[in-house]
Amino acid sequence: MAYQYKKLDHKKLFHDTYNPRLPISLHDSSQEMVYKYMLLEADVLSLIEAIGKNGFFPGEPIIVVQEGDEFKVVEGNRRLSAVKLIDNPNLAPVLVDRVKEAVESISDEIKDSLSEIPCLIADSSDDIEKVDKFLGFRHITGTKNWKSLERARYLNKMYNRVKSENPDDTDIELHKEVAKLIGSKSDYVKRILVGFEIYKRIEDKKFFKINNGDLNDQNFHFVNLADSLNRKNIFEYLGVDFKKEDPIEELNLENLELWTRWIFEKTSGTNTRIKGSSSDLGKLDKVLACQSSKDEFILKEKTLDEALVFAQDNDVLFDSLIKKAISNLENSEKPLHSIKEFNFELENNLSTILSICKNLNRINNSKKQEEDNEFTLS
Repeated sequence: MAYQYKKLDHKKLFHDTYNPRLPISLHDSSQEMVYKYMLLEADVLSLIEAIGKNGFFPGEPIIVVQEGDEFKVVEGNRRLSAVKLIDNPNLAPVLVDRVKEAVESISDEIKDSLSEIPCLIADSSDDIEKVDKFLGFRHITGTKNWKSLERARYLNKMYNRVKSENPDDTDIELHKEVAKLIGSKSDYVKRILVGFEIYKRIEDKKFFKINNGDLNDQNFHFVNLADSLNRKNIFEYLGVDFKKEDPIEELNLENLELWTRWIFEKTSGTNTRIKGSSSDLGKLDKVLACQSSKDEFILKEKTLDEALVFAQDNDVLFDSLIKKAISNLENSEKPLHSIKEFNFELENNLSTILSICKNLNRINNSKKQEEDNEFTLS
């Protein structure tokens, strides 16, 4: 890998707006929008404070590609943002006061040292390809992990490159090759790539205009989709079949929209029907495994926990519902004596309770009779 090491004036460096770290909505956007994203989503403010205290670590140079008299940064966009904002806090359209406050505490000595920063200049397409492979390892399975959607976008880029170089290889072989490049397993690569294809369908549908169109590629949590594809009943509900050559050939867009709404649509305040946590997705997987619990959750719009009760074995379900009913009846008994007048609705409810109790007693006696007959015959 033939790199040229050189200290470059940071003013000659510019962000790669097609960097996998950035959402597609920011591709080919202004540098100002990149600074905004880096401050709000990539915690550049903390990096400004760290560089302001310790200086720029020379052992980790920025990797660049020369374009005319300037240099495009292919690795180190976050560090470049920090250096440029230390030099000029007004570059960003957000958090300007906080950036200025952080910069004010930085010594002139460190500021002067940042006028030129260490860079590795990739001088051939072969070098750039090797950089891509290095970034795949570093940011997907290495110590500098990107967010889940950033990783998925980069894996997709690596997959397409490997496929173009090996057009006759099967998907299984391609997944193994990509997995080898990032130091991971082919099953993981396949799941993330399938997830990314599903994500692109959601993106094509304008994120189903959820939350009045506020759901977008910057606040969509891809990790929820990746986790869901690790759960059999959820991915089958979405119409995904990992055994097929095209796992999303029969993708169910209606169910995909429901899944997206459950996790991202705010039903009251900031609440959604499913939190998107591993725990909630585990519950959803159990709910979707049983038709009765699925109906409770989807058709009757019960909560996840309420629907989960119906996913249990009949014996466990009956016991759970009876205990809940007893608890509710015990609580209702407390204010009963203070009620001045029984209205029709209250009398009707009490009559229904008595009728249910008689029916349960009749079924119980019938079961006992059956057991006695079986015992006598034996």
